[in-house]
Amino acid sequence: MRIVFVIFLLLLSENNSGHKTIATIPVSGHKTILTDNLNNFYLLTQGTLTKYSPFGKKVVSFSDGSLGNITSADVTNPYRLILYYNNFNQILFLDDAMTILAEPVLLDNYKLFSVRAVSYSPDDGFFIFDEDTYTIKHFNESRKEDFESASLYSYLKTHTDSIHLFFRTNRLFLFQPETGLLVFDETGNFIMPVKLSGNPRNITVGQTALFYKNNEGKPIVFSLTTGQVTPFDTSGNISFNSFVETANNLIVANNNQVWVLKK
Repeated sequence: MRIVFVIFLLLLSENNSGHKTIATIPVSGHKTILTDNLNNFYLLTQGTLTKYSPFGKKVVSFSDGSLGNITSADVTNPYRLILYYNNFNQILFLDDAMTILAEPVLLDNYKLFSVRAVSYSPDDGFFIFDEDTYTIKHFNESRKEDFESASLYSYLKTHTDSIHLFFRTNRLFLFQPETGLLVFDETGNFIMPVKLSGNPRNITVGQTALFYKNNEGKPIVFSLTTGQVTPFDTSGNISFNSFVETANNLIVANNNQVWVLKK
């Protein structure tokens, strides 16, 4: 069995035409690939967040059985990771060693009962999308609300599921598969909507682009800086569910494995 597995990996490297396999990570079930601004990547699997070096070496994991599954994580700043637990309606901050930095933010205390997404903010605060008001709110480093956007009800009135909220390239983005991208400035003021064609699915948020599959199952890259849509050519027959590029590597995942490929 091991020989068959090794042969499979060799075929994977050959079929990828220039992409050399440098690491494989066996991990089954649903998983989300995340990347930070130092090219580390992370795998979020229900109740566990695991950090890997750019070359696929496991660094550290975090889970808290008392809090259950992690709804979402933002690892943009590797020294201040943000975990959101919907069931307990709270936000937890971790350092680069995945040690809890401070007491959690209990959103009930802010009368926020319908938070659908949480994002990193470059001032060590955070953004949230509040479904009760259909607005984005910003909280500063002192955990004080200091900004609320205009209502986004006209864009999201029937689509508040599967929301991704993230800060990239001096812009805040809200992505919902049916709605597309809503683009905001660095403080949260709405700029414009951007429709992504092809019914995006299996979305991964990179540092400068969105990576997803369209309705034909073809991998697509959407640049967050230029707005350009580019088909991603794997030059091979690798079957994967989700993918993301870092500075030097390509990370792809299917139901049972994650591969780190050298570009």
